[in-house]
Amino acid sequence: MWLSKYSPKANEDNKKPGVKYQAIPQRNESHRLRDQYLVAQSTIYALILLGALTLFELGFLGFNTPINSPSRPSPQHSTIPPPPTPEPITITRLTLPPVVSEDKPGACSTVNPNKTGCIPIDSSLQSGNFLPDNKHVLAAVTFAGAPPSPDPGSIFTGRQIILLKIDESVFPNGASWKCVTCGVPVSNQPARNWDDEMGYPQAFKDGKRILAGSQIIDCGDELLQSVG
Repeated sequence: MWLSKYSPKANEDNKKPGVKYQAIPQRNESHRLRDQYLVAQSTIYALILLGALTLFELGFLGFNTPINSPSRPSPQHSTIPPPPTPEPITITRLTLPPVVSEDKPGACSTVNPNKTGCIPIDSSLQSGNFLPDNKHVLAAVTFAGAPPSPDPGSIFTGRQIILLKIDESVFPNGASWKCVTCGVPVSNQPARNWDDEMGYPQAFKDGKRILAGSQIIDCGDELLQSVG
């Protein structure tokens, strides 16, 4: 607070001039800054309150509605079809040529008296597809132990293509297999690749030809399973 000095007119009673001091309240700099701070603080509080009220009103307008995930189909309306009814499967064992323990000339004669061929005990069979009649299947085998020529059984030697019956029947020679390429004269196979193992032979739809490796075996007008 400040004191303000003033000179009134002389005292008419004693004719002497007088000096008096009057207390006049005045605000200093610190008071001014405090007032500005209070005004700013009030403004901030008002803005905060206004923002809170705005958010509260937005909530009532539906902005706080939870987002629901898409509904999933119930199990009874699933798009995945049920598993099919189990089907019976039949496994049939094919009869192969008998095996020999060693590849010596004539070793097959004692094992297979019919002289229709033997295969080594450690050999592998490469099966092909079915003939159009669905009663015969092709396979590539290696014969061993055949008797020497001129014995009729001498043709059952080396890598050959055979037919196997799948219905437990036999060919006229009493065997359930038939060699397609055995005994074919060399003059009838000039383009044969003797290094080709003719693996996984495939029959043509006409039932007269075979694709074996890189070669085609053609029986002309006869069917592969014919016995003539």
